[in-house]
Amino acid sequence: MKLGVNGASGKLGRAVLDNLTKSGGSHTVVGISRSPDTIPSPAEGRRGDYDDPASLVSAYKGLDRLLLIPSADLRPGVRGGQLRAAIDAAKEAGISHVVLMSAAGTREAPTRKSAAGTGRANSI
Repeated sequence: MKLGVNGASGKLGRAVLDNLTKSGGSHTVVGISRSPDTIPSPAEGRRGDYDDPASLVSAYKGLDRLLLIPSADLRPGVRGGQLRAAIDAAKEAGISHVVLMSAAGTREAPTRKSAAGTGRANSI
């Protein structure tokens, strides 16, 4: 099985690649990034840019599974367009299973004492 990770140059992407390559098994790991030369071996590096949908179709060819890690671009509407293009490219490339990792809108929640006075932190 050939597993792809788009956004592989970032902190989360590198951690996923590291985990997949160290987990053993008979799968092949492909890191997809705007800078594929930064993808550590034994993963295969492929160029794919969320702002260049044609590059994504090419990068996704031959993959069985794909993890999409969104870009860090937080301008209104940008991520949505990028992810739609990535999903369309995955469909065009024939990928049967796509997973989207998303944390948009997350923030560190303030800590406060519970109503029962246990002192345990609650999050909002």
